[in-house]
Amino acid sequence: MRRYKGMEFESSRKHLNVEEIIFRKRKEAMIPRIISYNYHLFKLISPKLAEKWYVNKYLELRTMGGVYYDIAIFDSKTICRALKVITVSIPPILLHGNLGKDRVGVVIAILLSILGVGEEFIIRDYCASESGLLSITEAIEAEMEHFPDSAKDSNPEYIRYFLSKMKEEFGNMDAYLDLIGFDASWRYKLCNKFKIVPYTNSN
Repeated sequence: MRRYKGMEFESSRKHLNVEEIIFRKRKEAMIPRIISYNYHLFKLISPKLAEKWYVNKYLELRTMGGVYYDIAIFDSKTICRALKVITVSIPPILLHGNLGKDRVGVVIAILLSILGVGEEFIIRDYCASESGLLSITEAIEAEMEHFPDSAKDSNPEYIRYFLSKMKEEFGNMDAYLDLIGFDASWRYKLCNKFKIVPYTNSN
């Protein structure tokens, strides 16, 4: 299947509607069917072992940076909704998740990108969650017992890969945001909320 990357992506939008583009991106990112098939077979024997096997196989194929890209693609409606809620909410605004670094990390990375924050500062902000997790190490181990160690930390390469992958697939973050429904008018409102001068995002 033809892939739409970088400059190619801009021209592809003229021929495909939003749903088709997102669908194609999701199809390209799908886990091989044989893995899903084996997972359901293992689940009949031992749901716990099946879960552990699938998570390890998924991360082996993806790496955490790839998982973050999958979040942006497969959970794009939730990301758009989160950004809109932030835009219309009265500060202070709290975002949280199980660990506060993965799904929340993706939303925050996109949010900071919209506000014009540089990539290295976005990466630094993502890594800041690492020290905050030290006090709940035991809870993390219990919550993520089936996950490999790579899923439990905030390695800068994870978010760096995510930002690079978004640029590779969409050209820039604005193109992705236009697709999921958080268009220029919404970005303007968000920037205005935080007293940031809106600009065309090249990240």
